[in-house]
Amino acid sequence: MGREKSGREIQHLKKIRWNKVFSARQIKIVEPEQRNGNITIFELAVICTAVRNLTDPKLIIEIGTFDGRTTLNLAVNSPPKTKIVTLDLPPNEETKFELAPFEEYFVNKPVSGERFVDCPTEMKPYAKKISQVYGDSAAFDWSDYFGKADLVFIDGSHAYDYVVCDTKTALKLIKPTGIIIWHDYGEWDGVTKALNQFFTNGMRDIVIIKSSTLVTLNNNNIFKI
Repeated sequence: MGREKSGREIQHLKKIRWNKVFSARQIKIVEPEQRNGNITIFELAVICTAVRNLTDPKLIIEIGTFDGRTTLNLAVNSPPKTKIVTLDLPPNEETKFELAPFEEYFVNKPVSGERFVDCPTEMKPYAKKISQVYGDSAAFDWSDYFGKADLVFIDGSHAYDYVVCDTKTALKLIKPTGIIIWHDYGEWDGVTKALNQFFTNGMRDIVIIKSSTLVTLNNNNIFKI
């Protein structure tokens, strides 16, 4: 979500080509138009490929709905019975931590998930797989989903405190064979600083997908908190 070029935090993570992390799979991309705040088409393709690499996924969680473009693509590229849970911060809601500068633009919008709420008729079966929930990701009660998520995509607030909190949440949500993907490493200082810190503190398996701002952890040797 969004762009605020990182000017202070140095990138510490290793860059790896996408096909060294995920096996090539046939994917389908819908809503290809990239608006301000969306991930790139390449990043979208990588995430769809990650979903296609999952074995019979039951639950995918997204932190940060925005306009729902990524959400809808998660639904399209997962099996019919996969549940997509996406959380968004409602406008004017009090937050546990301070948001990063300029993030109000992404919060103060008429509707969350516009791309799947108002999707074409042929996309409606996919949109029905999506459960929209609202709240502050740092205060939301995630306990019903602990240990159940096959993939968690973190693209909420880019403030350092939120990235740390959302990462700790994702580590509780993920299955032993699951995947975590973060967006905007190297673009927002809060994201870069937080993931550098997790790497330094022992999460040694996180890597950057080359030519993107995506960081991924394949949950084979997960960092325990």
